[in-house]
Amino acid sequence: MNGRFKPWLAVGGRPILWRQIDALRRARIEHIALVGRWIVEERPPLPVFADAIENSGSLGGVYTGLLVAPGTGTIVLAGDMPFVETPLFEELIRRRDEAEAVVPTTDQGLQPLCAWYNRSLACGFKTRIDRGELRVLDALAGVHLHSFAAADTTALDADGSMLMMNVNTIADYERACEAARHRT
Repeated sequence: MNGRFKPWLAVGGRPILWRQIDALRRARIEHIALVGRWIVEERPPLPVFADAIENSGSLGGVYTGLLVAPGTGTIVLAGDMPFVETPLFEELIRRRDEAEAVVPTTDQGLQPLCAWYNRSLACGFKTRIDRGELRVLDALAGVHLHSFAAADTTALDADGSMLMMNVNTIADYERACEAARHRT
């Protein structure tokens, strides 16, 4: 995205981050923290935690989220997903007692950067990071996992592809902006 900080990209007239925060709060999630590198001038009035282990990729972000979570686990959410909805978070919370991780799926497979993780996974994730194994999907191998179809929680689209959409390219961003125009 040409160096642009994706959580601040406006989709439907609002930054992705604020769209996500609103959906989390509607799901009655009170403790929201930001993990990663945030420029002081750009972060909202929420707790911010640097990655516990620098250069540890997405798995390092999940690991840090588990370390700072106040309860037995946490919802992890990538900052480039503009269409996540409250019912998805409610479903993650509802199913959290069923497994060590609750991960929605789409036609593209598991979506581990919009999932619930039990704090008990932190040590295993740290071991993988120490070995240089930084893929979240790989870290889920051997984890007692519960998955469900993301599309079951949304009326936005039939297959959940917009619900779980990531803005990784200019084309993705344009597609997200177009979709937001049609939603309002």
